[in-house]
Amino acid sequence: MAINRREKSIQSVGLSKRLECIVELAGRGDTLCDVGCDHAHVPIRLLQEGRFCRAIGMDVIDGPLGKAKGNLELYGLDDKVELRLSDGLDAFQKGEADTLVITGMGGTLMREILMREPEKTRSLPALVLGPQSDPDMVRAAVRELGFSLEDERLVYEDGKYYPVLRAVRTMESPEDIRGISEKSLFPAGTSPQLCREAEDLFGPLLLRRKDPVLREFLVRRIAVLKKIRDSVSRAAGEMPVQQAGNDTAGETVPAEAGGSADKPDPACAAAPEAGGSADDPACARIPDQDGEEESKTISSERTQKLKKKHLDKKLEIEHSLEVYQAALTVFS
Repeated sequence: MAINRREKSIQSVGLSKRLECIVELAGRGDTLCDVGCDHAHVPIRLLQEGRFCRAIGMDVIDGPLGKAKGNLELYGLDDKVELRLSDGLDAFQKGEADTLVITGMGGTLMREILMREPEKTRSLPALVLGPQSDPDMVRAAVRELGFSLEDERLVYEDGKYYPVLRAVRTMESPEDIRGISEKSLFPAGTSPQLCREAEDLFGPLLLRRKDPVLREFLVRRIAVLKKIRDSVSRAAGEMPVQQAGNDTAGETVPAEAGGSADKPDPACAAAPEAGGSADDPACARIPDQDGEEESKTISSERTQKLKKKHLDKKLEIEHSLEVYQAALTVFS
């Protein structure tokens, strides 16, 4: 027997732990705009629960939109969701929605979408964002656009940590949106710049709440960063310059071919009997001093460049450790 539209809508779409969090922070409203909607699972759940009246689902390629269309028909919601092919907010018009959801992409791309047409982003009262990397770039963009964080979560799923944040439009200037109080949470003497980095990277509300999932993440990541730092330190300190005695740039007879670095090829030594001469330039080993010096110089330059690369990486990791450890002090 065919399932009618009402029966279809009763079925609840299954979501991952991360998407369940997105749905929870989306709250309620009239119209949802889901950028990078993929299979449209988030709008389907929100419409099923009656938390939104309609939705706009947008994606940059046709494939996901085709799957979204099939899912909307399956759950009897195709008349409540408009699907659009769009790169970010390109196909969105100001005033069409009151809540924006973006998830399933890195923080760099998410920031680009939010900042590309700032007037469109600012027209939305609420943003629900789930960056899969570089959350600091997203939090900074939210602040620059005049939004303040209303809620944050950190979800652990399938061995990974996913930040999810909800931001609401405010009339405050970006300079006034300061996040948490540095004096009350961070140790005395912690620089404002370090406090800001920690807030943007880990979330001011998560730090204020002393979120247990965040603490677990910080402890694990600090241990990993220390191992990487020690490995890079060893690599930077154990890279000897190639010894001149090991340089074989002037050899014309490879040892594996039967010759020796110290002797001419036996075939050349027997050349007189064959009508040739042992003094034939083709047979004699003539050291190329210019070539040897050039080879040693190149080798030394490469070693120094690689060593500098390791040292630069070490400094980068040490700074990251400083930020992570500053955040962990909040939990003391």
